Amino acid sequence: ARFVKKSKEHIEKSLDWIGVDFDESSLKGGNYGPYKQSERKKIYDEYIEILIQKGQAYFAFDKKEDLDAHRVNHEKKGKKFIYNAHNREKLDNSLKMSEGEIIQLKKSKSLDLDEKTYFKIIKGKTASLFSSCCMMGAISAGSSKEDVEKMKKFGLLVGQAFQLRDDLFGYLSFDTGKPSLNDFKQAKITLPLIHSLSKVGKTKRKKIINDLKNFKSIDKIIDFVKVNKGIEYSEKIMNDLIIQSREILHSYPNSEYKRSLESLLDYIIRRNV
Repeated sequence: ARFVKKSKEHIEKSLDWIGVDFDESSLKGGNYGPYKQSERKKIYDEYIEILIQKGQAYFAFDKKEDLDAHRVNHEKKGKKFIYNAHNREKLDNSLKMSEGEIIQLKKSKSLDLDEKTYFKIIKGKTASLFSSCCMMGAISAGSSKEDVEKMKKFGLLVGQAFQLRDDLFGYLSFDTGKPSLNDFKQAKITLPLIHSLSKVGKTKRKKIINDLKNFKSIDKIIDFVKVNKGIEYSEKIMNDLIIQSREILHSYPNSEYKRSLESLLDYIIRRNV
């Protein structure tokens, strides 16, 4: 925080000396405190969220090297780099991201992720795409409102199951002979690890998260997840989602289209790529 007590006192004395009075202040108190900038973050966050929901503000996730590269590119052309509407379309921000991606990026530094937030992320990313595709398919076929809603729900369930299977690749070798390390390289916490971390104390949790952040002892992290049954837990949830998806399909008569969707469900739980 930038708060300096002597500076605050100097400002208050100076304003008092010139006769400026206030309805309220850090000395008087009032209904609109706290009055120090460093203590008002919670208030600012609430209003920022309102602006974002209204589309009047957005999150920027630009990296320094990306901004520097754009600046250099503009200078080569004899132009001045300005962060404006034209340039922001080429940079990383919430205007071109799904809700899930935004939450994931906000959480990526602290790796402070629980199961509820994890599912909010995958629903806002992969599952929302599956859901939209299934819903639009139903709409384009002239389906009833009830069937459109059914297919929207079907897609949301399938999308979550698909993402869970994807997340398991970090811990299972399948036919490659060794687990995929992409999630570890990006320091991503997925459900198998989230569940496992919930089974241990604060010290062990901190050690595992630090190793993940620094891409260290990955074999030990994988063993930790296996010992704490993070894989079995994730597979159970994935299979439950598939069962719920099948129940929706069972409400429809047999057809080649239904069989295709049933094959999709089989593929999701068997896929190894």
